[in-house]
Amino acid sequence: MRNLNYTVTQKILTFSVASNEDSPNATSPRSGKIEFKCKGNVLASYTINEEGQPKAGNIPFKDQYAKQALVELFDTDGDGELSYREAANVESFAYNGTQNILGRFKSVVTSLDELQYFIRLKSFSTGAFEGSTNLVSVILPPNLTSVGYSVFQDCTKLTGITIHNNITSIGPYTFRGCKALRSISIPSSVVSISRGTFEESGLTTINIPGSVKTIGDLAFEACEDLVSVTLNEGLESLGVRVFSLCKFESITIPNTVTSIGENLLMYCNNLKSIKGKYASDDERLLIKDGFNVVALAPAGLTSYSIPEGIAKLSFYSTFSKSFTYLVIPSTVTSIEGFSIGINSKVSVYCKPTDVPASSNNHPFSGNTTVYVPQASLSQYQSAWSSIKDLIVGYNY
Repeated sequence: MRNLNYTVTQKILTFSVASNEDSPNATSPRSGKIEFKCKGNVLASYTINEEGQPKAGNIPFKDQYAKQALVELFDTDGDGELSYREAANVESFAYNGTQNILGRFKSVVTSLDELQYFIRLKSFSTGAFEGSTNLVSVILPPNLTSVGYSVFQDCTKLTGITIHNNITSIGPYTFRGCKALRSISIPSSVVSISRGTFEESGLTTINIPGSVKTIGDLAFEACEDLVSVTLNEGLESLGVRVFSLCKFESITIPNTVTSIGENLLMYCNNLKSIKGKYASDDERLLIKDGFNVVALAPAGLTSYSIPEGIAKLSFYSTFSKSFTYLVIPSTVTSIEGFSIGINSKVSVYCKPTDVPASSNNHPFSGNTTVYVPQASLSQYQSAWSSIKDLIVGYNY
């Protein structure tokens, strides 16, 4: 580096470094060191690093369709090739907003490992590779800071993706519908996972690093093969229906979590235990604010009694065919709803004298008989009119 110029004004030092043209074909990043000295003593030292320097020559593509697509977009010298330098000069993937950036090649490209040479690229446009149905492998650019909206949505054959440690956020629906994506390594630079990021994907395991502070609504909803989830200390917020319709058997909520959205574990019917913060002593309930049951682990239960002191039930679970009865304590004032196995005969012993508020007039479904206080029978039958024939008076 050369041509260092500086001025001192009101104790503020400003300087500029001219670009280095001495080695245009350098293959590694360059750096320069600046030291501030007083009477021979170093007061401060700073290193300036170049983001990256492209190699000489042309990129050898694994996939010739990928080459054709990217050459059409970024071949600036018209030689029919994409050089490392041409790729390195690209700062954004912009298109007309109505189609995959690969254009007519989107359904035939299998590899985009060469994205790693787009070293100045910071983000992708919305849906940049959405619906690339034969795409299998991707290596993201090293200086990418976010993966945006629906970038790889419905890339149904995507099995491998390399995410570098500069990524701070993974955007909405980025990997939604990526059915072949069985695992992914989330780097410790990521601080947020957005709405629907992995919804309906094929993930079987996921480890969320402690750097992640928020997981958005529906982030892992309907990941039907997801059998292992690890949430680490540092996580603060879990959105609505983050893990609904998943099949893991156990989950531990970190102590750092302060916010839990509605229906976090909705219809997680393989769930046997809930551990960590907000968990009940028997590891069957997730209790928010000390009185609101927002999840129940139903797997393996033949009966269950919700403890006294609970005021609100706002979870959805399907109980197995072997489940026989559920006891709702007298302290409950609000019921959002349950789904009880249709092919089983289930008794619900509902003890509150006053009919719990409900968002509809049938808080239970399935082959259910509801036993309510005898003195309140008519009030229950009026409030829950769609199931009034299933409501029976009972002397508690």
